[in-house]
Amino acid sequence: MPRTIRIEPTAPPLDWRGTDITFPVTTHDTGGRLSLQRTVVPPNSTNPPHCHGQEDEVFYIESGSMIARTPDAEHTLHAGDLVYLPRGIPHQLTNTDTTSALLTLLAPGAIEHAFRAGVEEPDRLAQEMRIYGVHILDELTPYTHPMVPNVTAPPLVVRADEGDAFWMAGDEYRIKLASARLSGRFSIVHFTVPPGGGPKPHLHNEDEEIFHILEGGCAFYADGATVHAGAGQTVVL
Repeated sequence: MPRTIRIEPTAPPLDWRGTDITFPVTTHDTGGRLSLQRTVVPPNSTNPPHCHGQEDEVFYIESGSMIARTPDAEHTLHAGDLVYLPRGIPHQLTNTDTTSALLTLLAPGAIEHAFRAGVEEPDRLAQEMRIYGVHILDELTPYTHPMVPNVTAPPLVVRADEGDAFWMAGDEYRIKLASARLSGRFSIVHFTVPPGGGPKPHLHNEDEEIFHILEGGCAFYADGATVHAGAGQTVVL
């Protein structure tokens, strides 16, 4: 991922099985390490039960609410909540409310190519998904076993008001998922920045950063360039 600052263009959404999907960050941007998708889900819709054999997945509810099901539990998620689903855990997401929007982070994120293929017919969809290590399941029950051997990490739900919080110069930083829990691959931090706030100039020697603006707007400065980003836009550093 380049160090220079750039803002992801607003591309037309992909209509996949009645949901609108955009791809703010693709595996091409990250060398295959992860991808970020934004999905707008209409009411009374669900995806088929499935399991990722290669990817860990994080769902962050941007607006509305969703129900996340696994063989052992059911979690109702509201705006600001997230759920972390390690690879190998069968799951299903359902929207029973008004139109909802969610961000999906996948590490690694090759499944984006299956969505772009535009396959919706059930048998062909199952075949396409298997190419990327995703298995479509008939149902979720307590007897639906993980698809990856030796899965030890359970799903983790983090509510909107949860996470280790600290304040710096008036900004609030809330660590929703720490990198130590994820073998150092990534972390997720929620920033609340007042007008005129923001971190002081700094340099990351090891980390690459992706910012998705939930509301308001921010100005980013890097390598002599300035980029202004508003709600719904994604900035890559």
